[in-house]
Amino acid sequence: DISAQRGLFGELWVLQQLILSGGSSVIEYWKGPLNEMHDFKSKSTHLEIKTTTTLPPQINISSAKQMYTIDDKSLYLIIVQLEESDQGITLPKLVNLVEHLCSKNEDYALLQSLLNEVGYNHNDSMEYTTPYIITKISELEIDDTSPVISRSEGSALHSNISELKYRVDLTGILMEEID
Repeated sequence: DISAQRGLFGELWVLQQLILSGGSSVIEYWKGPLNEMHDFKSKSTHLEIKTTTTLPPQINISSAKQMYTIDDKSLYLIIVQLEESDQGITLPKLVNLVEHLCSKNEDYALLQSLLNEVGYNHNDSMEYTTPYIITKISELEIDDTSPVISRSEGSALHSNISELKYRVDLTGILMEEID
């Protein structure tokens, strides 16, 4: 599914940037393929990566709890805006770039395991032919004033509501651009 491929592209791009700034051992923070609540989790910070091609940006939140803040941790929503472009790179090319950054054997092995968990198979690389460029990266620190369902709002939902997905239009939301 093209949406899942774009989502993986966004997470891998962020992983690449984290490895470039912190070394390949930061791969242990990538939790997206393990179906955890947030895509990246360190001791003090969680990141939720949302990748979109829509203008203005709109993102899908897969669970009401996904944007709940955690008492002693910061939660950042990272928006990766993509555009299809012949000057861009494909998902397999991005995978190769991240693989080359994994200097330690155990980091490379963990990367392969996580790619396998998310359903990425090197043998299918000819199917991932769409090249993308990143047009903008933005971040929003999530707090009680953010345009998402907060923990207090979520806890007010009826207990019989077991799953809630929603879409957020980020028009007019002041977000910090990351270069």
